[in-house]
Amino acid sequence: MDAISISPPNPDSKTPVTISVNWSGCILDAGMEKTAHTFHIHFNYSDICFAAPPGGVDNISVGVLPPGTYNVVYDVLTEGVLQLTFTKSFLVAPAVGAVTQVPIVGAGGACILVLALVASAALFRRRLHG
Repeated sequence: MDAISISPPNPDSKTPVTISVNWSGCILDAGMEKTAHTFHIHFNYSDICFAAPPGGVDNISVGVLPPGTYNVVYDVLTEGVLQLTFTKSFLVAPAVGAVTQVPIVGAGGACILVLALVASAALFRRRLHG
């Protein structure tokens, strides 16, 4: 199993994303920071465990993300000393059916539309008053 997994594996911009990391040991502290498109996760383990070291998967919900490429950096430390770093990148695609605004008229077309509206209003006014 990978140290880092993304669920769903191919998210879009309408789907909540969960980052999962595997861990094993007696944890002193752990955390996550997000900077721009990078999620930096760390687990800091103790040198000493008084029982068999526990382990598992930590699921971190990061919610709905805008389209783009994201990076996950997972640092494993022992007593504050970096032991291993795992990385994974994933792509959030635009949602299917997402509205994309496309201009349908340029500046010249807009001027023509305004002139046509003004001429129509003037013609309507003449017919109304005359």
